[in-house]
Amino acid sequence: MSPIIRFGDPSDGARISVENARFSLITGAGVNDGRAAVRVDFAAADRAELAIRPVEEPADWSGMWALAMPEPVDLLVRVGDDPNAGGDQHALTGRARVRAGEAVVLLLPLRTTDGLPMGMRAAPAPTASRLDSPVRLVGGGRGALDRRHVMGINLILLERSLGRTLIFGDLGVIRGADPGREAYWRIVDGFGQYTRAR
Repeated sequence: MSPIIRFGDPSDGARISVENARFSLITGAGVNDGRAAVRVDFAAADRAELAIRPVEEPADWSGMWALAMPEPVDLLVRVGDDPNAGGDQHALTGRARVRAGEAVVLLLPLRTTDGLPMGMRAAPAPTASRLDSPVRLVGGGRGALDRRHVMGINLILLERSLGRTLIFGDLGVIRGADPGREAYWRIVDGFGQYTRAR
């Protein structure tokens, strides 16, 4: 995993902003091997958000497969290529659900695979990368992203999760190629059952 922000680095702090929330640096948490992490106290408001700009200029993530982050609770994860766009235009959005107290690395695949050209209503779910910590894919990915022009990452608390406190470790990206048609190989066994689920 290649880091895109290190919460313990004072120069990276200028690239973090919050809306209806308060953040502070902590150490000794269950993320980042106990090193500096960020604690975000989300207020009881219609929209509470942590926003991160990966770099000063738009970042080129064209060779990246996924965005990786630890420990949200019930969260929308949005990666955008235009700071003024809304909805699904110029952004890839997914939803993460993690139980309280559970520490997990969340992966948002940066490309959604369209199943219609392959004769399917939905594409097979991507396979999660193996890391040193438990990994979960962020589900419900929708929208489209120009990975050559990434402008920001938004972690938005859903309305029914108001008033939560979350601890985030450093975010990073995972290098990798898009699966393309290979994602459809061997997805059904001899009995017509999907091979990538139980």
